[in-house]
Amino acid sequence: MNLGMQALTEALDGTLTWEQHAHRHDDIATSLRIAEEFGLRLVLNHGTEAHKLADVLAARDIPVIYGPILSTRSKVEVREADPANLAALAAAGVRVALTTDHPVVPIGLLAMQAAVAVRAGLPRQTALAAMTSTAASIAGIDDRVGALEPGRDGDVVLWSGDPLDVASTVREVLIDGRTVYVSGGASQKEKA
Repeated sequence: MNLGMQALTEALDGTLTWEQHAHRHDDIATSLRIAEEFGLRLVLNHGTEAHKLADVLAARDIPVIYGPILSTRSKVEVREADPANLAALAAAGVRVALTTDHPVVPIGLLAMQAAVAVRAGLPRQTALAAMTSTAASIAGIDDRVGALEPGRDGDVVLWSGDPLDVASTVREVLIDGRTVYVSGGASQKEKA
């Protein structure tokens, strides 16, 4: 079995999402044209200049996984990187999530990226959803995760304060109802 051809077949028949790595608006426009031509379910990853096509993305319900926000402008494709671009996408009605592009920015700084986005104009609830419910929806797993509701996986992070306050720290993490991390203490596995 050729797994590459299987993935292509599933993208073409709509069962697999086509996640396109694109920063520049011209590359994003090309992705839109290809997605339309072949009937692909497109998700943009990075989307540095996606705000320039925000109305088109919103009209076609093409989500953007934006970021990383805390990185440098290390290449020409990201010279217009600005967390205000994420706020503009959300204001236009584009579904947004955040990426750290780990290890470019460590995954533990995801909440800090959300805080920076809020400072740049992203509504607070949109920033929280960009890490939880909207991110799960874009990934197609919102029937299992992304919100605390009956029937979903009950993974919970308890913070010392507001998760978007950079002074807040993770106090405890529960996965499937079991404590797996306690700040300054042993995990459930270590206690057993």
